[in-house]
Amino acid sequence: MLFSSQTPPSLLVLLLILFSGLIWLPAARCVSEERWRRLTPLSMNYSVKTLFPGSSYVFVLSAKSRAGYGAVSKQEITIPMCPPSGHPKISDFVNATCCSLHLSWQPPVPEDCNGAIIEYTIAYKKAVSQKDPVVPSASSGLVPSAPPWLVTIPATESSYIIVGLNHSTAYMVQIRAHNKAGPGPFSSPRLCQTLAFETGRAV
Repeated sequence: MLFSSQTPPSLLVLLLILFSGLIWLPAARCVSEERWRRLTPLSMNYSVKTLFPGSSYVFVLSAKSRAGYGAVSKQEITIPMCPPSGHPKISDFVNATCCSLHLSWQPPVPEDCNGAIIEYTIAYKKAVSQKDPVVPSASSGLVPSAPPWLVTIPATESSYIIVGLNHSTAYMVQIRAHNKAGPGPFSSPRLCQTLAFETGRAV
């Protein structure tokens, strides 16, 4: 975010950044605060970093001379929200039976969430080979009734049991996170194996 001014360099510029509205943090808290930045007389621009997607900010700019502060320039800017730029991480341990896979995951790192996560999508299918992708692209238009199967999970959950699988079969599993702007990228395919039906042992 770049805020520019044509204030004469002989004046001291004062920049007020006022947070307003809801700001989503990793702890899902709402924050409202004011931050002041005093710039040098020669400053003609100022970059504001670490702003939160989907949040509104009010920028107030005023020049100060020996006579005091002058008129203020005020502008409200809303930071657009974009889908998550990172993906969840499936845990290394997957609990398998002859007909199910119980997997858990960690959400994307906070800086990749780009807002509050509202749900997850799990995609899975039988593995033809280890190079066989589960979902070729996020816009493939695939539906749950045809492989790969897609399951939507609320953001409050961090594990899921995929049931109705074939025994002694390898499956490729992926997961992605969604925020209000849409879905993020799928994780790398994870190869999981169900157990043998007869003996209860992996094959």
